[in-house]
Amino acid sequence: MATKPFLSSEDQLLAPSKLKAPAHVPDGIETRVEEFSSLEFSEWLGQKLQTKLAKHPDWKDVKPVALGSWSRGELSPKSDIDMLFFGDEAAVKRLVAAVAREGLKLRYRMPADLTDWTVGVEPFDILALLRAIPLDESARPRLEDQQKQLRARGPELKKTLVRAMIDERESRAERFDSISNYLEPNLKYGPGGLRDLEQALALRDLDPDRFHGSDARHAFEVLLYYKRFFLTVRQRLHFSEGGTEILSAPEQKPIADWFGFPSPRDFMKEIQKGVARVSFYADWAFEQATATKSRLAKVGQVKLDKPIKLFEALENDCSLLMQNRVRQTADAVFMRSDAKTSATKRAIGKQLTRLLSPATPEGPLIALFRSRLIDHCVPEFRRIVGHVQHDQYHRFSVDAHILQALRELKRLKKKPGIAGRLQPAVKSLTPGEWDTLAFSCLYHDIAKGREGDHSIEGIAIARDDLKAFGKTEALITDVTWIVEQHLALSAAAFRENSRSPRTWDSLNERGVRGRRLPLLAVFTIVDIRATNPEAWTPWKERLLGDLVSQLEKPEAGFVVRFMDDLAAAHLDRGWGERFDPFLLSSIPSKHIIDDLKKALKGTESLPPRAIHTRKGATWVRFHSKEDKPGLFAGYVALLSSLGLPVRHASIHTNDEIGVYDWFEVRTTKKPGAIEKLLKLASPQKLAPQAKPVHFDSIDVVSSDDTEWVLSFRGRDQSGALREAARALFEEQVQLRWARVHTWGRQMDDIFGVAPVASGPESLVARLRLRLITSDSKSASTKT
Repeated sequence: MATKPFLSSEDQLLAPSKLKAPAHVPDGIETRVEEFSSLEFSEWLGQKLQTKLAKHPDWKDVKPVALGSWSRGELSPKSDIDMLFFGDEAAVKRLVAAVAREGLKLRYRMPADLTDWTVGVEPFDILALLRAIPLDESARPRLEDQQKQLRARGPELKKTLVRAMIDERESRAERFDSISNYLEPNLKYGPGGLRDLEQALALRDLDPDRFHGSDARHAFEVLLYYKRFFLTVRQRLHFSEGGTEILSAPEQKPIADWFGFPSPRDFMKEIQKGVARVSFYADWAFEQATATKSRLAKVGQVKLDKPIKLFEALENDCSLLMQNRVRQTADAVFMRSDAKTSATKRAIGKQLTRLLSPATPEGPLIALFRSRLIDHCVPEFRRIVGHVQHDQYHRFSVDAHILQALRELKRLKKKPGIAGRLQPAVKSLTPGEWDTLAFSCLYHDIAKGREGDHSIEGIAIARDDLKAFGKTEALITDVTWIVEQHLALSAAAFRENSRSPRTWDSLNERGVRGRRLPLLAVFTIVDIRATNPEAWTPWKERLLGDLVSQLEKPEAGFVVRFMDDLAAAHLDRGWGERFDPFLLSSIPSKHIIDDLKKALKGTESLPPRAIHTRKGATWVRFHSKEDKPGLFAGYVALLSSLGLPVRHASIHTNDEIGVYDWFEVRTTKKPGAIEKLLKLASPQKLAPQAKPVHFDSIDVVSSDDTEWVLSFRGRDQSGALREAARALFEEQVQLRWARVHTWGRQMDDIFGVAPVASGPESLVARLRLRLITSDSKSASTKT
């Protein structure tokens, strides 16, 4: 936890003027490292801190030594203050107590053994001691003597410290997951942050002989550049009242403006590029530090003078050592005239086909991306590196998502069961179709960040590259079709009525038929899992599977079985087309048919009903002969008041039976107990929500003269469905149907509504004004 600012009130006002924005917007060019004022600002902070501490009468008697960020020249306004004292113990206690009364918190230690300051301390304290600086001349001789003793330990000390750093890296990897580090990076502890930087630089200091030559020199030039850049960001972040180590969304715009970036997105793209580069070079530094000399010599002897040699090197040895060699060599290799011939490009196409193929291991594929060799094969790839979509659904930056899609494709090939009910589609694919999917994964988001629809813009990029790679026209046609239509099935399955003839006709017009149906279905699974692994839920599996099933054989599956049950009950089979297929897959047909018979014959509304299915879900049903404004919102409010939060909802309105709504709820209560509660409960009014609810996006999915489909997406939060229902009710919108779904930390609610006079865009604008905060509006997907 960061300490309170240690500057005086006067210095706190002066501090922002001491940290100056660089002359150029940060662009990753290492030669501009001197433009950052972060080290100078750290020195100024250190001088102010030392002046403050030196005013105490015990200062010289405590023999002060600076550790941590102070000694490394990385101080920020809210840095922890780490110190070592080896002077008089009574003086140390008086000093620490005095500065504590002033509001300054020191993290300090005193050596247990004055002749050996490493006695009883952790390896990281030893590492900090190697980089410590004396804060008073009287402390210098003893400190230098201790540092000399440490260096004399040689390989033994190095081995201990490297092992400790590796353990710490592994621990951090478990604590900082990728979603937080892509959306709101932790500049100090996250992968590719200042801690990784610090450790890589420490490795070089421990064994400089391991890090010589042009490759190592470039790597550490990159690391030193990002040390200055990230430290500048952290120092600026600490000026804000709540500033910690996390570059949170509210802080990104003001810091982006201060640096001169055109937008927060451009700023975060540069941050993510830096995080990726630091992460790579820090990982490489550890492998370089721990490899045997014979291993290093073997890697250094590999000849890398032609593009094909680069591929072969990574296939034979996909280690970070070889990745770095390829990374440092590729620019020069691809600048040669023989690297630009048609024959070389076709040869690259063959190499890509093999590495991307789901039949080959992941290691060489990852090496292809981390070595940046992919940038030379697909030049447009450079444009998407670090491009982050700031929402909780898109877990990775675009370049990381593409790599993840290719990895998911390999996993799906190896374990088709991942696809669930779509497993037959996976198993039906031919070797040529797997290659089609591999290149589709590579190109489907290649145009993200450009003006216009990336699905359209990506077609020309994919076509030009694949043609240069010597691919057949059949493969090029299929890949470019998937690039253009890669969102078609997911949109239809999750945001439209998958049983509507209009949906089927629309997909048919877009070419979703024949062998392209299983191709696009498998791609859709891969794309979802690569976007966010938590997003591939049983709910989505069921909906996508149902849509594919209906497109292949509309009369198949549970819809047909329900229609057969209707016929057996002497009811019109047409009722099978009026209910949500998700409901039919969740509720035994006998319950719906029983309700249907009673509703058609009776004149009164059916009493509420609760059931527990074999799948372990609890569902509650409401029925009203007459549709009334706010009825759905009232049901939601009633369930909420009884402690029955809604996970899914399926609502229907029909002239013959009225309103017929089912809600899956989270509860441990028995159905009988729920029915008693519902019988005793009074209708609920829409009381104000105690805690504000905000959505990430509210969009028009589709609209025509008869029906509009609206999407509400955001973080799962108490009262979200209720507030969506309230907003629609207050806008006097009539609900036709709904699909309400909660998964992980997200909610995705789709409503089919009757058109209103103001038009869909105007309605959505009013809903956004009600339910989307100013911070979220920038992240909201445009209609």
